[in-house]
Amino acid sequence: MTRSTSKKRRAQLGPDPRPQSSARGTAEATSFDFDAFYRAYVKSAKAFARKRGRAFDAEDFVQEAFLRALEDGAITTATSPQTYLHRIVANLIIDDHRKARVRSRYLDDEADHLSVEDPSETEASVQNRLELRQLCGYLSLLPPPCRKAFSLYYIDGLNHGEISMRLGVTIRTVDRYLNKVRVFLIQKVG
Repeated sequence: MTRSTSKKRRAQLGPDPRPQSSARGTAEATSFDFDAFYRAYVKSAKAFARKRGRAFDAEDFVQEAFLRALEDGAITTATSPQTYLHRIVANLIIDDHRKARVRSRYLDDEADHLSVEDPSETEASVQNRLELRQLCGYLSLLPPPCRKAFSLYYIDGLNHGEISMRLGVTIRTVDRYLNKVRVFLIQKVG
C-alpha cells in the first residue's frame, strides 16, 4: 500500500478512536471512545469474518471480538486497531473449528456406544435412534449459542424471555438463534 493510499484509507475510516496523548507527554485523563471504534471497524471486521468462517456466524464472531477487545484493554495501545481486531476474529474462528472437531469426535464416540443388539427393539425404534443420531450430528455443526438456545427451547421447554436471561442476550437475539437453527436444519433434512 502506498503512502497516499494509506492516507486515503485512514480518511475513509475517520479519526482514530483511540485515546490521544498530548504532544507534551503530560498525563492527561484520556478515555477510549468505544462507539467510534466500533463504527470505524465493524464493517471491515464482518467482511473479514465472512471470508474466513461461516457467513452466518460472522456477526457472532465480530460481536465476541469487540467484546474481547474492550475487556482486554490492549486495543487502546495497539498500533493497528483493525489488524488487532482481525487477529481476534481469526483466533475465534480457529477456536470454533477446533471445538467443532472435538464435538464431532465426541459424537462419533457416543454413536459407537449405541448398539442395536436388543432383539426386542422394533425397526421403528432403531430408525428413530438413527434419526436422533443424525440430528445430533447436525446440531454439532451449529455455533454454541444457537445449539444452547435450541436445547433450552425445544428440550427444556423455556420461553424466549427465559432463554435470553440465561444466555445474557436480547429476546431478538434468541429469535435469531432459533431461526438460524430452523433454516440450517431445513437445509440439512429437507
